[in-house]
Amino acid sequence: MANIESVIEYFRHQCETHPDLLHSETPGQRVFEVSKWEEAWGDFRTDIREKGYAVRLVMPEFTLDNLDGCAARQYDVLFFVGKYAKPRTGAKADYYDALADCERVALDFVSKMVADSRAGHPLFNHTGETVADMNVKGEFIHQFGDGSYVAVMMSLTFANIVHVTTAGVAWTDGGLTPNP
Repeated sequence: MANIESVIEYFRHQCETHPDLLHSETPGQRVFEVSKWEEAWGDFRTDIREKGYAVRLVMPEFTLDNLDGCAARQYDVLFFVGKYAKPRTGAKADYYDALADCERVALDFVSKMVADSRAGHPLFNHTGETVADMNVKGEFIHQFGDGSYVAVMMSLTFANIVHVTTAGVAWTDGGLTPNP
């Protein structure tokens, strides 16, 4: 059954295998991290090496809902694909190229998720057959300073089946819980 660890490992794997990212835990090759929303953008100032990328998965949120008569956990996912652009003295073309690179990599992630959903990956359970199914939204963002850091922020949702049951719950008491 999919859980938060499955979501994190899915994104880590995509960062390890994407030909432009090639995340590794080796110093200087770390691209992927999970962070809080407040920290995700701040990381870009210190963690993106020149001409390099950074991918930040913001800790997802989830809700439980009904999906074809079963309980489904719907994950709301937010991730950033960021890249270093030349310092302010650089040409605008470098800035636009960095934005285009971030957009391409972010869309590669979305395309891979749709393909994996169609192939029956258990994280998606065929709930992301199209980008419309995942309610995908993107936004370009940038930070100026000694260097320029650009990113594409993507938000999307997907669901997977959750078996909600009282079997094995140690504290069930047959409805005898006191009601004040």
